[in-house]
Amino acid sequence: MLAHIQAIQSGLSSAGYPVYFVSVPSAPTFPYVLLWSGTGSPGSEEPLCGPVGDIEAVVGVTVVAGTPAGVLTVQAKVRGILSPGDARTALTVAGRSASLKRTGGQTVQVDRDVKIPGTDTSPAFSVDLYDLHSTPCL
Repeated sequence: MLAHIQAIQSGLSSAGYPVYFVSVPSAPTFPYVLLWSGTGSPGSEEPLCGPVGDIEAVVGVTVVAGTPAGVLTVQAKVRGILSPGDARTALTVAGRSASLKRTGGQTVQVDRDVKIPGTDTSPAFSVDLYDLHSTPCL
């Protein structure tokens, strides 16, 4: 699963925002993208002969910015990279055929429990969910 997260991070590097996995430093640079996921589970289809090694997972992509408008701007850029036109997007993972597809998300919200370091301002955020499918290359 780690190789898949690293592939997503690499793809998002062109957006120009910091990308973190699960934890964020105490004084992050805004805006940023936070990735989170489980460890992946075997695919749902029964293999015809022996284990296949398929992976299915949900990947959360949280966009955080100083304002709600900032979230919308960053989120549009992230969506354009990870799932342009809501299509399935290939990931580059050695030895695997892997892809992402955005399946939903939530509204933009302000996190009033957090303050941007050095300010009295609360950040805004929104979460998109992506289905990850990955199979070994044969």
